Amino acid sequence: MRASCSISVPRYGPRASLLPPAEKLGYRLVVDLYPKQKPAPVKTVKQVLPGEPRPVVIAIDAGHGGEDPGALGATGSHEKNITLQVARELKRQIDREPGMSAILTRDGDYYVKREDRYRKAREARADLFVSIHADACPGSCETARGSSVWVLSTRGASSEAARRLADRENRADLIGGVSLDDKEDSLAAVLLDLQQGATMDASNAVAEHVLVALRQIGPTHRRQVERANFVVLRSPDVPSILVETAFISNPAEEKRLKDPSHREKLAAAIVDGARNYFRMMPPQGTWFAANADKFRPSRHVVGRGETLAIIAERHGVTPGKLRSANKLASDSLRVGDVLDIPAG
Repeated sequence: MRASCSISVPRYGPRASLLPPAEKLGYRLVVDLYPKQKPAPVKTVKQVLPGEPRPVVIAIDAGHGGEDPGALGATGSHEKNITLQVARELKRQIDREPGMSAILTRDGDYYVKREDRYRKAREARADLFVSIHADACPGSCETARGSSVWVLSTRGASSEAARRLADRENRADLIGGVSLDDKEDSLAAVLLDLQQGATMDASNAVAEHVLVALRQIGPTHRRQVERANFVVLRSPDVPSILVETAFISNPAEEKRLKDPSHREKLAAAIVDGARNYFRMMPPQGTWFAANADKFRPSRHVVGRGETLAIIAERHGVTPGKLRSANKLASDSLRVGDVLDIPAG
């Protein structure tokens, strides 16, 4: 049971950080000032009565902020402002959904370190982390367009696991409430690898759903989910995706990103993707798990490693019915394909 959750700044007093060059700006030294006294906790998740199923919690991360403006749009828009507007709209829509609740890693024009962004998601015990960005094409390629969805690369997962295992002071409560500080290195490595593998599988699954939903409102830059070593996606136990909403360097796409009605469509697509994922894979104890019988999916997004037989078994239908319902000439499938699921 999770009645509420609080997000607070983990340190107090001044803190300095160095920002790398961005666009026309060189290296920048940022000094964050925090109050000496711990601020009152802010309730960020829908309250739940004892015995009631909890909502799934989605942490929304508006990319960049403060002294880090992000990409510069064709007519001067700053990525940090676009991402915050999309993030706020996404939170508004999620909070209206039954069984869903959202928090923001930032709700203003200030800088949050990348590591602190996913730490906030872990503090909130989020079921999903969504980082919002707006892509830019370097140089003069203003025609690049389309949204994209990213997950953590295997290389990024490996480097983060190594760092965490080496960090003896922070091994307690590392993966889903399991402490590693009393485990031998070999056992800790196995536990972390299993947890991170499951998290990456879940990240890929939800990313596939979001990408399919984004295709309904406009072009996507790539057909498939992409992978990179993004720091904000490195949480070992929170499924995490990064959404590049469009190319802010493309004048037409920048114009759409500045349009509130288009931002509503973007947010709705992300909500649709997340909702479809949680209906298929509801976390234990959530509203989606309690209502699982109502959510027999009518479609399935093919994930990596899935076969027609596996998908048919999962949905309680025969491969022949699945093949017939989708007019498939063979059992060959591609990642990202959408299958209609017939009645069992």
